[in-house]
Amino acid sequence: MKKNLITLLFGFCTITYINAQQIKLSGTINAESNQIKNVADPTDAQDAVTKTYIESLLNNYQSQIDDLQSQIDSVKQTQQTEASSGIITDHGGNIYPYAKFGNQFWTLKNAEVESYRDGTPIPQVSDHTIWSNLTTGAWCFVDASDPSKGKLYNWYAVMGKHDEDIDTPNKQFAPEGWSVPSNLDWEELENYLIANGYNYDATTTGNKIAKSMASRTEWNVSTVDGAPGNDQNSNNSSGFNAFPDGIITNSQHLYLGETAIFSSNTPADSNNAYFRAISSSGNASSTGSGLKTDGWSVRFIKGNIENHPLANTSWKLAPQQGALSVGPSPTDATWWQNSFEDVTTRACLFDDLYIFNADGTYSQEMQDQTWLEHLPHGADSEGCGDLVAPWDGSNPATWNSDDSTITIIGDGAFLGLARVHNTAEDGNPVDDTRVYGYTLDGNTLTVTIQGFMSDVPEATWKFIFTKQ
Repeated sequence: MKKNLITLLFGFCTITYINAQQIKLSGTINAESNQIKNVADPTDAQDAVTKTYIESLLNNYQSQIDDLQSQIDSVKQTQQTEASSGIITDHGGNIYPYAKFGNQFWTLKNAEVESYRDGTPIPQVSDHTIWSNLTTGAWCFVDASDPSKGKLYNWYAVMGKHDEDIDTPNKQFAPEGWSVPSNLDWEELENYLIANGYNYDATTTGNKIAKSMASRTEWNVSTVDGAPGNDQNSNNSSGFNAFPDGIITNSQHLYLGETAIFSSNTPADSNNAYFRAISSSGNASSTGSGLKTDGWSVRFIKGNIENHPLANTSWKLAPQQGALSVGPSPTDATWWQNSFEDVTTRACLFDDLYIFNADGTYSQEMQDQTWLEHLPHGADSEGCGDLVAPWDGSNPATWNSDDSTITIIGDGAFLGLARVHNTAEDGNPVDDTRVYGYTLDGNTLTVTIQGFMSDVPEATWKFIFTKQ
């Protein structure tokens, strides 16, 4: 080691000053808990570094980490936006934007189809008197002088009823993968908008959502707080964009500029169906029923039915006594129930498979034979026999459900017994629609249906199914 050494002697104390140009040490170095000062920034891989140097590096890396996280968040936001909105094209080439509300996807533009999904034309009927006497599907322009204002449809078009033959399956009105909303679907949308602050006053209770759903133009002027006709520039915060296209009813086009009325696929009775309405002078959306011959606006929905507990499941009648029963009330099955022996003698019924597909379609696999009755099959006597259309599962059908009911729509589609529906026991329900109550307990599905006996309104059929 090269060094200059100065030694001063003061009594017993010796002080040595070392001016080190290069210090080379080897072996174990112990600083005895003292700090090492004035270390230069490193240049080689094994150089020591200071606290300041480490902090500087960390700050630089943190900036890069923050930039990367910002990019990741941006990508996630884009993916979420793309997943919750977009466009669809119907079978006629019409384009619709859509958006997600809760667990539902809704189109933000009214239906414009002029044919059913298989290409069968839906007749255009411009004469309102002829229109009011129709029992099959039809459409007309909102304004014949301005086709850009869109179309109105009667309920028969929505349900795909294209002729008078009850044995002909109904057509599909909505684009592939979509459907016309049920009354329950509309209720779910309303509840979502209310709960998520779309009331005009930002409250989350009570229905005050009309303004958030209404378009920003074409409404009659109103002074009612929260009504679509009051300060129209502040409408449509939800993006639903409902226009006041009015209604065709009683041979007239009424309420243009006053009301937007949207169809549901849910019948109210043999002559009427449920709708949703928004008025220029009201702050709430409303539900009601009107004639199936009326002309209404139509929207499409794609629900999140794949998350329903019944989605992608299949069921057979439970092989037990009382799997089928009927009585004067939901808790009284004294009129009739199957015996345990019936599981064998009616094996062709107990092997029928009922399938709730995750895309909202419903299907039945009836094997080679099923249980035939005089109604609806026309059998001379009850017993196993060859399948009879349309109760053989050959026609398209759909299902939807809330927490307590299952609605099955389709020519010949049913659960349990073909003959039983909500108005009679003849196998021919109104508008091919059956509504069942249900409870689900693990692998057991219990289904009930009422209304088949007008003089005993509480009379109930019960069917118990086992998951396959």
